[in-house]
Amino acid sequence: MKDADETDIDCGGSCSGCTTAQACIVPGDCASLVCSGAPPHCIAPTSNDGVKNGTETDVDCGAGLPCADQKHCTYDSDCVHNHCFPGAPGTCVSCSDGVKDGDETGVDCGGPHCAAQGLTCPTGSPCIAGVDCASGHCVASVCAP
Repeated sequence: MKDADETDIDCGGSCSGCTTAQACIVPGDCASLVCSGAPPHCIAPTSNDGVKNGTETDVDCGAGLPCADQKHCTYDSDCVHNHCFPGAPGTCVSCSDGVKDGDETGVDCGGPHCAAQGLTCPTGSPCIAGVDCASGHCVASVCAP
């Protein structure tokens, strides 16, 4: 029975989200977080609805549609560059995004992931070990000549 502030039978309002085709007023009334149409009803999640829903790891990506760098992920396959840096949630990273992220010691260089691709850091960049540096020398946490 539809009662209280529900938008359909036993869902919406302060109840759980409604399923596809059930009545809604606002996106939060729907399990998919998408309320549209006339009359308004819940729409099934899609990969281009502008909402993180279904099995997506971030807005309109993950779970089969790779995410761009800096988006959330669970597995490497969730990412365009096939590298999900662990976390809760993980973050898609690459050695070409212009940001010091993941396990990089400098911007897009050093660290196990980038160094394995031959992307070592120039002199003056932060480092942890010599393998992070183009010169092979890490002194006082800085790549040295």
